[in-house]
Order: sequence, then structure tokens, then C-alpha cells
Amino acid sequence: MPFTLIEELGCDAELPLDIAKLIRRVETFKPVKSAWMGPAYTFPEKCGEWHPNVQLIESHGAFLLEEHFPDLIERLQEKMPIAAYVMENSAVAVCCSARVSQQGAEASLYTAPNFRGQGYAAEAVKCWKYHVKESGRIPIYSTSWDNIASQTVARKLGLIQFGVDFSITTSS
Repeated sequence: MPFTLIEELGCDAELPLDIAKLIRRVETFKPVKSAWMGPAYTFPEKCGEWHPNVQLIESHGAFLLEEHFPDLIERLQEKMPIAAYVMENSAVAVCCSARVSQQGAEASLYTAPNFRGQGYAAEAVKCWKYHVKESGRIPIYSTSWDNIASQTVARKLGLIQFGVDFSITTSS
């Protein structure tokens, strides 16, 4: 984006947020493909210990992702840390980093369809959070307003909503 547009968006991003105005402004640059919103959470100081079935996945353990999450294998390094709930040598729930900066990391959570709703995801998130904190970064968890399962994980972990994640995607 041109710097002038970034400055204009910064001026328009006052509360209460006028989403339609922001979209119109972005469309002066490129057509908007989609807009996405959802709650952003921070973690309480303590989330408790994770289940013994949760493992930190490093390159030598990538085989654990093959059955349910093969797409993560080629992006292993950029997704670190990766914590997985493992059953019978296969990861069934994975928490990894969607985005990482010097200051923080945002969680990305996946659960294989047949294993959803059983608490495995929350266990993987606990391990991921611990390792992000150990790296000196701030762990962040965000989701969309319509992802009830992900919001259930946030509630189960006692996460604290501190804001709203908002993203606009343009056509290429």
C-alpha cells in the first residue's frame, strides 16, 4: 500500500470503528475481497500444565503431522513453536504460530474433525503458550466472531479479551 493510504487509514481507525469508511478508503487502492473480524485475547499468567500426550513438534517429529496436518510440514520453521496433542503416533490437535514478530506470536489452532470437542486443542494451546513465553514473546490468541469452537477454547483457558482483530483483504 502507498504510505499516504496507510496514513489515511491510521487517521480513520478511531473508535468507534467505521468499517464501511475503512473499506471505501482501501478500495481507492485495490478492490476489497473480504473483511474479517473477531475477538483478540491475551493469556492469564498461568494456564496450568498440559496433558502428557502434548508434544512440541520439531523437524525430527514432523512425521506426527502427516495424517491430519500435512500442509504444516513444509512450513514447520515459520510456524514454530508447534505443540500437538498426539494419539497413536499422530497429531490430532495442533497449536502453532500464525504470525510471529520480535514482540509476540499469534496462535493458530487446528483439530482433526473426528477429534473436535474433546479438549485436545486447549491442551495443545497451553504448551504453545508456554514456549512462546519462554522465547520472550507475548502469546496472543484471536479468532472470528463466528468460530464458536475457537471461542470455547478461549473460554476454557480463561483467556482475556483485550481487543478486536480486524483484517481487510484486497484482490491481487
